[in-house]
Amino acid sequence: EPGQALSGWGVFTHRATDVGARLHVRVLVLRDTSTDTTIAIASLDLGTLPQRLHEVVCDRLEVRHPELGLSRATLLMVATGLPGAVN
Repeated sequence: EPGQALSGWGVFTHRATDVGARLHVRVLVLRDTSTDTTIAIASLDLGTLPQRLHEVVCDRLEVRHPELGLSRATLLMVATGLPGAVN
């Protein structure tokens, strides 16, 4: 996203100017019909996962898809690394 920090790939004041590669998310949604409970586990192509990103995603899901019943307590988001990055 333009304007974002480069996650250690440059001086902090240097910011992204364009999108170099689209990142992906894979989500597994599990629903227990006996308790009407839904949880989701999301794996993101990110090196880090800021708490604010989790909050924004949860807030948007609650507004745009209330039928899912997901909340901050039932959505697990994990950063699984950047594609092509060397660990």
